[in-house]
Amino acid sequence: MSAGDETLQPSSDSFWDIDCYKTTVKRTEDGLHMCSELMKLITERSEIEMKYANKLKMWCKKWSDIIDKGPEYGTNKDVLVGSLHEADAMGDVHNGIKDRLMEVHAELKKWKNENFKKAMVGGCKEAKQFEDDFKKAQKPWAKKLAKVQKCKKDYFTACKQEVAAQQALSQTGTGAVTEEQVKKLQEKVEKCQRDVSQTRDKYEETLKELNSYKSIYIIDMKEVLTIRRSLKKSDSSTSKISSSAFIMLSISRK
Repeated sequence: MSAGDETLQPSSDSFWDIDCYKTTVKRTEDGLHMCSELMKLITERSEIEMKYANKLKMWCKKWSDIIDKGPEYGTNKDVLVGSLHEADAMGDVHNGIKDRLMEVHAELKKWKNENFKKAMVGGCKEAKQFEDDFKKAQKPWAKKLAKVQKCKKDYFTACKQEVAAQQALSQTGTGAVTEEQVKKLQEKVEKCQRDVSQTRDKYEETLKELNSYKSIYIIDMKEVLTIRRSLKKSDSSTSKISSSAFIMLSISRK
């Protein structure tokens, strides 16, 4: 392997890149957030249904009393009373919708409490554990990658210094330069060449070490992903939220 070869690394924003597992962790947090938002949505809709039902009931009572004491009789009174009965029945329908919506809310709340726990410092406990597990699995890789990047920087710096030293030495023939100055420039070139050789060897050594650890890194990260997926937080969140939203829609359409 030469220092010019690139180590095998995933593309930018890949799951394997440093800290890019956070996108996966966020799905768990999003599941909790979406669940909470849907519960709020259902609560608000049930309140609307309840208020509408109550207003219909109050309207019926008000006008029932007025009609009973009024001068209406016969067919006219029957029509008015019939409209009141229809509105009262509609109030019962909307109260029923409210009750069924709150049943969905209660079921969703129970599922949320069973599947998500709040962390001591806020957020989702499962997501925090998820992130800690990934961070632990990625830590050795991150240290080795940082070492590679440092050695690469040192190597490139040494190469630039060697080029500058060579250029300075090559320009000694164009001006009045003493033998002592030429000797010092030659010594500097030799030192730069040694630095290039040493930093290149170190860079190649860290590249080799990083690449040899890659398979272990992938296994460790996949193991965390497999364990966390076995809990089915993100997948079950999507499924539960979708089914609850569908039930809510079917209730409100009745």
